[in-house]
Parts: sequence; C-alpha cells; structure tokens
Amino acid sequence: MVEALYDELEKYYSDVEYAEIDFSRVMKLARGHKNKKNYEEAIRAYREISEVIAENMDYIDDSNGYYGECFTKAVDGMVECIKMKGIVKKPHITYMFEKFLLKDPDYFADNYEDALYSVCTSADDLAHWEKILDPHVPDTIPDSKVSFSRHFDATRLVDMKKHILDNKKNQIKSDTPANYYRHGDDM
Repeated sequence: MVEALYDELEKYYSDVEYAEIDFSRVMKLARGHKNKKNYEEAIRAYREISEVIAENMDYIDDSNGYYGECFTKAVDGMVECIKMKGIVKKPHITYMFEKFLLKDPDYFADNYEDALYSVCTSADDLAHWEKILDPHVPDTIPDSKVSFSRHFDATRLVDMKKHILDNKKNQIKSDTPANYYRHGDDM
C-alpha cells in the first residue's frame, strides 16, 4: 500500500524529489489495528511505512523534515504496539537492532536506537538485546582522529552494552528482597 503511494506520486509529478506523500490513510489503518488491539497487524503496517520511507529517501528532498517526521511517527507507533501486553518482543527487538546496524539511511539509526531503549525494559528483553549486541561490541574504541565515524559507532555500541548491564543490575536490586540477597555494591 505504501509503495503504491510512491508509484502514484510518480505518475502525477514530473519531479518527485520535492513532492510530499500523504501517509494519513496508511497511518489511520495502522492506528485502527492498534485501537482494535490487533497489535501485530499495526506493527506490520507501521513497519511497512517506515521501511518504504527509508528506501526512498535517496530520491526525495527532505530539507523540510517532512519524511523524517513521518518516519519517526511510524517507528513511534510501532514501539507503542510492541510495548503492549501479550506481544512477543524478541523478533521486534532483533528487527530494530538490525535496522540500527544497517544505518540505511544513517540519520534514521537514532530512531531505532531510541526504540530499543524504550522497548527493552524487562530482564528478558535486556538479555535478548545483549545477546544480539555482544558480537558487535568492539574490544577497543577506534581513535576519533583516525576515523570519527568508526569511533562514534563503537561508542554507541559500548553505551548500549553499558545501559543493558546497568539496567540488569538495577533489576536484580529491585526484584530481590534485601534480606535474601546482597549485591556486591551494597556490601
């Protein structure tokens, strides 16, 4: 459906680079699924919107931020649904992490990173995120003077790992009664 919007746009505009597609019909469809508590369908719709926008960013001018805003709304909608009770998060966490790693386009990686921080709240979520993250965490962080982008990417991965470890540690403290368990930091 979203691809058809781009195809339709090409039929009517000679210069699609500056045209804005109205995603309201597809967003409304996704919200309708969400309101009916059909969260997986809503996630699929939001995901399709975000993917098609990302795939077409090379062909349009987004200097006004219109498509970036639509992309953000789609990812935010996806996150809201993923956080609903009864949703199996692992495949969605994996999807968002893979999209974060791809950085295609690179300026949307922040959205997936923010989504991971928002969705991964339970011990199981954090454990899964850590499992898929670990192979990518560098042993050393490259010098920023040699390659700022490699340094920046490595720092983000290390920050994710730190976030996971900090939150797992906090969950242990809050989930376990003090009289049954003493964490090393409390001694």
